[in-house]
Amino acid sequence: MQPRILLVDDDKNNLFLLAKMLAPYGRVEQTTNGYVALAMYKASLESDNRFYLLFLDIEMPEINGREVLRQLREYEELYLRMDDFQATVVMATANSNKDVIEQSFKEGCEYYMLKPYRAEQIKKVMDNLGVKAREPISR
Repeated sequence: MQPRILLVDDDKNNLFLLAKMLAPYGRVEQTTNGYVALAMYKASLESDNRFYLLFLDIEMPEINGREVLRQLREYEELYLRMDDFQATVVMATANSNKDVIEQSFKEGCEYYMLKPYRAEQIKKVMDNLGVKAREPISR
């Protein structure tokens, strides 16, 4: 069974590109709004159809990706038992500031990716997670 993947980015072009690159790896869902992402994630925790992987844009209006990440981890503490797994989170941004990167890891992300998205980056993350593509990834 292919994993469920949630993409969160306020830029629809970035979502389109990322969804295209990740489609071979799983069931991709997307939103441009961090609050909608939180509702989707919470609903997934309440069901047995959880998200396995999330890509979060750091710089979004209304609620930024780091705050979304913080709240996701709080939901996991509330809803998951100790033997349950946490979703893997990839923070994505065009910002290469080392302090921002370091803080994102402290807040609970597992990967950090600089935009623009590249197929090689996606493949490396998915290989590290042990997720195989259904078809070759396009470049």
